[in-house]
Amino acid sequence: MAFNYSLMRGFNYQPSYASSSYEAWRWFDEDVFRRELGFGKKHFPRINTVRLWLSYDAYLRDREGFLDHFEKALEICDELGLRVIACLFNRWHNHFCDNGGIFMEKLFPATEMYDPNFYKPFLRDVCLPHREDTRILIWDLCNEPFSFDCDYTEVPSLMDALNDWLKSMSAYLGELSVTQDIGVSLHGSLNPLLMEMVEPYSTVLMVHPYLQRIPNEKAYRRFCQQVIDHLDTQKAFANAVHKPLIVTECCWGSIDDEVFAENIRATLTEYVKRGIGFVAHALMESDVADLHAPTGPIKQDMGQFNFLDKEGHIRPGLQVFNDFC
Repeated sequence: MAFNYSLMRGFNYQPSYASSSYEAWRWFDEDVFRRELGFGKKHFPRINTVRLWLSYDAYLRDREGFLDHFEKALEICDELGLRVIACLFNRWHNHFCDNGGIFMEKLFPATEMYDPNFYKPFLRDVCLPHREDTRILIWDLCNEPFSFDCDYTEVPSLMDALNDWLKSMSAYLGELSVTQDIGVSLHGSLNPLLMEMVEPYSTVLMVHPYLQRIPNEKAYRRFCQQVIDHLDTQKAFANAVHKPLIVTECCWGSIDDEVFAENIRATLTEYVKRGIGFVAHALMESDVADLHAPTGPIKQDMGQFNFLDKEGHIRPGLQVFNDFC
């Protein structure tokens, strides 16, 4: 039976012991994965999806170990009734605690790191053995590949290089005959051209329409309306091309539990109203940027996005998520 994306509910997951996707897989802890995803099912019993961020760097360091760890993670998710969105690469970078991922030097012919086919062994080893694996829902080619803080017309070479890379990966997955959906998780840009750019090589369209908290209340309301209006545009486009639209990150965090709960309710109300499935960012407290309190050695400046602490306790008020499951 085909998965009903409008009913997709779940979380992004980074294990509590890690500060990056590399650490999550290089030092994979099966017991922690099982325990923490179990916490998720305990507090949010109707969730059905988890988005796992893979690590090309961990694969390069220990190919067999990484592949074994990925298989074990799939087994754990299946035991808990969770379908997997496997995020293959990442382009979200953080200036004080980087999560790891692909840098532009890999994609430019004039650079020492350039290799137009660097991704193929990774996709062959990760995706080919699972090309008909029903535990995997989507191959997410890359998390937020076009994360630029400028007008995209100012960086056409960057846009072209990224688009060519994504397109070639999708084509290669086609050569491998994967049966799952393929897409690209776009960051919260209001640029209408991004979705049109990735649509030809995507079977599912994925976005991150955060209602990002702004101190000025009037500016916050205005921004939220812009995000929702843009989401309507994206939904209309998805309907026109007959492809599902889903949210693979949402619910802007806060160190204030009450503010966070309010944002969760406001955000998910809009998605459910439009029949859009979602996975929130993120389930567990960890040392990954933005998934911890503003204390300790790792800086925190964006807002605390985790729903559960490292002991598996839910933050006060965040049970509101269950109202939308």
